[in-house]
Amino acid sequence: MAQFGWAFIGTGDIARQVAVQIQKEGSCRIAAVWNRTAERAQAFAEEFGTRAFATPEEALAAPGVEGAYVCVNASHHAEYVRRCLAAGVPVLCEKPFTLNEKDSAVLFAMAKERGLYLSEAMWTWHNATALRVKERVQSGALGRIRSVRAVYAFPLVSMQKYRGRLLSPEAGGGALLDIGVYPVRYVYELFGAPEEMICRGSLRGGVDLSDRIRMRYQGFEADIFISISRFGGEKLVIRGEKGSIYVPHFHEGNGAVMKCGKEKEVFSDDSLLYGKQFAHVAAEIRAGKKESAFIPAAGTLAVMRLLDACRAQPGRYGDGYAQAARALSDFVQARAIRDALMTQADEASLLGEWARYAALPLCEDARLSLSVGLTDAAALSALMRQMAAFPALRVAAFCLRAADEAALVRAAAQSQGRLLPCIRPQSIPDALECDRPRFLLYPSGAHVAELGIGHWRRLRAQAARTLYE
Repeated sequence: MAQFGWAFIGTGDIARQVAVQIQKEGSCRIAAVWNRTAERAQAFAEEFGTRAFATPEEALAAPGVEGAYVCVNASHHAEYVRRCLAAGVPVLCEKPFTLNEKDSAVLFAMAKERGLYLSEAMWTWHNATALRVKERVQSGALGRIRSVRAVYAFPLVSMQKYRGRLLSPEAGGGALLDIGVYPVRYVYELFGAPEEMICRGSLRGGVDLSDRIRMRYQGFEADIFISISRFGGEKLVIRGEKGSIYVPHFHEGNGAVMKCGKEKEVFSDDSLLYGKQFAHVAAEIRAGKKESAFIPAAGTLAVMRLLDACRAQPGRYGDGYAQAARALSDFVQARAIRDALMTQADEASLLGEWARYAALPLCEDARLSLSVGLTDAAALSALMRQMAAFPALRVAAFCLRAADEAALVRAAAQSQGRLLPCIRPQSIPDALECDRPRFLLYPSGAHVAELGIGHWRRLRAQAARTLYE
């Protein structure tokens, strides 16, 4: 049978991962590609042996195209899914399907009216492990469920390739839409819609960085924590009266362990997850299906409804989403400085980059607190020059070399309290406690996260290892 032909609408990081896997899997090919930036589309086409087109419509009309894969920013999903459907092409759209239930419902209605296939790309539920976990839970193998705990927390905002999108409200950034959709969908798939849902989160610059979501069911609660600024790992634990299921990296779903008494059952799936998803969807489209058996429209709409309800809860972000989004004050400006710092690879470049932002008009009460590991005396000199140019900067610093500690102490004595010497990494939280630092810069220059001092107290025992990673 001939390979199924896809038109890729978007050529970002996920699109590239998908392209590699579907080439390995073999049942599909990329027949056409379009990207807003023509140069990127052409480079993608050359790498994966396809043809780039000037408009989405031209790509959709290319010879051999049987389906469209929409993988642009979430804020543009609705627009490009609509254009694909208008061109008469079945669609697989990346998660989150859209930014809200209303837009999703409109698109599914349009697909139904035109008799076209439309599905959200949620690879988890094309995977045998996730389906096995669902079957075991719903069969009653664990007995009465007592608790569900899910954590998905990584400082993604510290990674340059994700930072711009995640921190942009206009691009659909934030933890809930980007990664929260995975645990919420997982719990929904296992147990359906909750009787009650309570959401609380922290908002910065108009996007949520962390969220605690509690989905309450008859007799138990699913407790979910997500974050794009903190590290907590990724796992799902389901506990019942007869046993438990542990799923590490549940959004991929390639492994799980179930324990019931002395019996232990291991689920695993080492297949190409993107490749399997695209093979499933291609087969459904060729079979004349109008929606996915793995990710039906009703499930996507139900989860979007839950995410909408979560964001709309009064007090979820203290003063509320809209008000907090308007009250950016010093955060937006401080973020610009932090973003510049994060683009640099070494300590000297990081410190030198501050000069470009020394004249930034911060609010009078603005204060940017950093913790810095100084590699040598030259780094200390550069730090002092930039602190002189940037009055709002307050730094807790420690030396990687014992020989430089005396110089740091002397410099601190002349800094009017703005430079706090920390001989050991473990003392940084104590030194900055009075200021509750917003930004912590680790020595590698690659790990920057917005972490409150309370979080650092909990991590004190691991501070040395964390700072030196």
